Parts: sequence; structure tokens; C-alpha cells
Amino acid sequence: MDPKILQFLYFNGLVVLLLIVYFIWRPKRAPSRLKLRETQPRDKLQPLPDFKNAPEAANRHERRLNVIFQFNGHDFDAYEVLGIAAGSSLEQVEKTYTEVITSCEEDSHEFFRMAYEAIRKN
Repeated sequence: MDPKILQFLYFNGLVVLLLIVYFIWRPKRAPSRLKLRETQPRDKLQPLPDFKNAPEAANRHERRLNVIFQFNGHDFDAYEVLGIAAGSSLEQVEKTYTEVITSCEEDSHEFFRMAYEAIRKN
């Protein structure tokens, strides 16, 4: 082989060997300490308010936005089928339903009708 190539291989081999030795026997650093001190003493901390049992929360109720219906054994979200945001008003649903029915094929009318009926029931 060419002496320059052998010199290059020996030099790179020596560098790799030195790196391996360094990574094996390098000094281990102690892990950093966590600073878990509180800004206030624990006995002076204020308790968190109870939001679930607050008087304002008594008249609030959750409302389901999505309406799920079945068609051909599969579950569909009625709002997603019509292409509108979940929880849209009934006027928006009726307007979108009439637009979809006029622009789609006759085979799809039953699918969109079932989505519309599922929204109206809720």
C-alpha cells in the first residue's frame, strides 16, 4: 500500500483509540443538585380554592357537542359528516344540510339525512 494511506489509517486509528480510552476512563462528574426549596414556608402557603364546589359552578353543566350516529354498522359524528363545527346552531345545521343534499348524489342522501336527524334529536 501507499505509505501515505498507511500513515492516514494509523493516525485515525490512534485518534479513535484515544477517544475510546477517554470516554471509558474520564472522570465522573457528580450529578447536579435539584433546588427544591419553596419560596414560602409550607405552613404559610394558602390552600387552593375548591372550584368544583364553588357556588358559581352549581348552575354550570357540561354539554356534549358531538352527536354520534350509526350508518351501515359504523359510527360517525353527525357534525363532521355535514362539515360544520360541533355544537353549531340548528339554523346552521339546516342551512348546511340543504346545501349538501342539493349538491350530492342520490345515493348519499340517506347518509346525510341520518346525520341531520341525529342532530335534530339532540
